[in-house]
Amino acid sequence: MRKDSIFHIYLRLLNRAAVIRHGTGKGLRIRAQKMSGNYIDGRNELCVQEVIARYLSRGDVFYDVGANVGFFSLMSARLVGVAGFVYAFEPVPANVTVLTANIFLNHFENITVVPKAVAVANNRAHLIITRHPGGAKLITVDTPLNSRIKKVIPVDVISLDEWLQESNARPPTLVKIDVEGAEFQVIQGMQEIIRCFRPKIVYEIDHPREDSLREIKIRLDVFFRRLGYRVTPLEEAYPHIRWHVHHSLAQPL
Repeated sequence: MRKDSIFHIYLRLLNRAAVIRHGTGKGLRIRAQKMSGNYIDGRNELCVQEVIARYLSRGDVFYDVGANVGFFSLMSARLVGVAGFVYAFEPVPANVTVLTANIFLNHFENITVVPKAVAVANNRAHLIITRHPGGAKLITVDTPLNSRIKKVIPVDVISLDEWLQESNARPPTLVKIDVEGAEFQVIQGMQEIIRCFRPKIVYEIDHPREDSLREIKIRLDVFFRRLGYRVTPLEEAYPHIRWHVHHSLAQPL
């Protein structure tokens, strides 16, 4: 592609982008599409931002599992610098397009987009695309949807253990997981990474029923303890919504 063509593409993207006003990503440019206005305001999931800001340093590696349009990938890329790296895993094609544009807008060369779903093993599966742009989930996940179904698409699925073995990627310092019910599958599929590299893991779980959310939380707590991790609950990110959302940080002992 000619340089003038690239420049005009950049200008078009720039005109559709906003500058993040607050938080760890302050000053970065982002196309948020139909995402929460908190992306642009910069106050989206402050508890996760605080973990990223505290535990990522120059030269570190961040795995963004369920990257969406790249809000956390962008701020992490700036924190780890040119010596570090970010791998952004996102299976929704529309999100991948915007994520790639956001990387281009901010001139990051230390982010690789992996346009695949993450679970327990490499295979093919179907992904439910919902009206809520952040609500896509694998059809195999046995948790309720938080929005109406828009369509169902086939996707490639990978486990992080197998992907790391097959790629030239670097192992993670910190992993963020937000995969609409497939959290346990993702963690089961990265047990070798956990044993060998001991990354910190910040993850979201959600459910319409508080008792069901509690059961999921206990199951993950027990699993992490068996792997030699301690789990710390984080400050509530969505205190004023009916859907129950919980974030935790798992750290090696």
